[in-house]
Amino acid sequence: MLSQSYLFRMLWLALLSMLSSCSTTLPSHWGLQDDYLGHVPALVSLLPCVDISTDKAEQKLCSQIDSFTENSFSKQANLRALSRRLVTKITNDHQIALSPESISTHFSWPKREFRSSVQFLKRYGFRTQKDQAWLEALNRLRVKSRFSDAVFLPLVIRNRKAAAKTKSTLPAQNAVWVALLIDPLSGNVLWAKEATGITRGQADKNIRNKALAAQLFRAGFWQEFPGWAF
Repeated sequence: MLSQSYLFRMLWLALLSMLSSCSTTLPSHWGLQDDYLGHVPALVSLLPCVDISTDKAEQKLCSQIDSFTENSFSKQANLRALSRRLVTKITNDHQIALSPESISTHFSWPKREFRSSVQFLKRYGFRTQKDQAWLEALNRLRVKSRFSDAVFLPLVIRNRKAAAKTKSTLPAQNAVWVALLIDPLSGNVLWAKEATGITRGQADKNIRNKALAAQLFRAGFWQEFPGWAF
């Protein structure tokens, strides 16, 4: 005989499926999505950065992104956000499948090297956004986080370092990270942004890292973020 918890979970997934199918819109471009013009979230849950790239050349990149994110949100008087530490505690305490390992699984597409980052948005819309387990995790976070109506997810999608092949060539690094602001009820993307950094011709690692950070963490990154004050 089927347990009550199993039946409840099946009914919950069926309800999510009906809700998401009625309101799902696929992300079409970077920035604020057309269906969310004028929408400002009341409470944003900040998830920690996850590196889903294939190379993972720079191990500190995600920690830099997390610092950039929380520092930026701390300066916004009109936006309320739950810190990544609090959100991580919520997901751990309630066993919500939004750990870095779980998120990587939700984004474990057949090919994670993208010729253009626009392909990432399309892949999210056609794959992850329709994943019922993904929607269930987002909805559980919404409920347990005092009904936050948006989830901020930063992802590193390219983190590649090319070593110097000869003494006459210098190492190069190429990194791309994207941020998704997601409606936890439907999985829709409200706002999306990418940042790209490329360094070449610099032997000193510290100088190379600073040059890369200057490209990846610009103030203009938050352009069109709903409710953002510059």
